[in-house]
Amino acid sequence: MKPFHLIFVTFLLLTGFAHAQSGPEKLEIKFNKSVFSPGDSLLMTASYNDAGSDLKDQSVATLELIIENESGSRTRLRWPVIKGRASGSIFLPDALPLGKYTVYAGLQQRFYEVTGKVKNAKNTGILKAMLLTKDGGWDEQEVTVSPDGSFAIRNWLFEDNALLAFASARGKDQSLNIAINSELDSSFEPLAVAAKVFYVGNPPDAVRPTLNNPVDAPQNLF
Repeated sequence: MKPFHLIFVTFLLLTGFAHAQSGPEKLEIKFNKSVFSPGDSLLMTASYNDAGSDLKDQSVATLELIIENESGSRTRLRWPVIKGRASGSIFLPDALPLGKYTVYAGLQQRFYEVTGKVKNAKNTGILKAMLLTKDGGWDEQEVTVSPDGSFAIRNWLFEDNALLAFASARGKDQSLNIAINSELDSSFEPLAVAAKVFYVGNPPDAVRPTLNNPVDAPQNLF
C-alpha cells in the first residue's frame, strides 16, 4: 500500500469554549470547504463542548487527527487544544492522489508527556532531551531532574512518531542509566471523537451531495 503525504503548515491556538452542540457528539470539526484542488490548503477548526465536565483540565488537551484516503492509507497529526478549541492549516500537495479523504479526530486529556527516572542521578541536575521526528526535523529542551532522579517532559508535539534521546548537560563523559515510566506510543481512549470528509479533485455527481453527511468515528481507531 503506497503511503500518501500531507504537509502540516501551521496551527493557531484559539481561546474560548465551543458552543453547545445538538446531538450526542461533544467534538466538532469544520473545514473551510469540502472540495479541494491539489495545491490547496485545508483550513480546519475543532471545538469541544465540555459542559459535562469530562475534561478535567479545561486549559489544555491534545487533538489527534487521522487522515485516511480511499485505499486505507493514513497520515497522523497532533494539534494542541487550548480552552476547547484548535485550528490549523493542512497543505494538500500537487502529487496527492485525487479522491475522497476522511478526517478522524480524537480528543486526548493531556499533551504528549514522558516521565522517567535517572537511576544514577547523583548531581545530574539537568538533562538534554532531543527529539528527532519522522521527517528528519529535530528539537531539544533542557529537563530538570529532581534529587531522586525523576523527571517529566511535557507539551512536546510532533507528527506520527519520533525518536527521543537523552544526554547529560554536564558533558559527554557522564553515562546515563534512564528508565522511562510512561508509554511512548500514542494509543489512548479518546474523550470524544468526530469525523468529516473532503474531496480532492472533481467529485462525481453522486458523491458531491454526500460530502457534508455525518460520518461515524469509531472510538477504537485511536
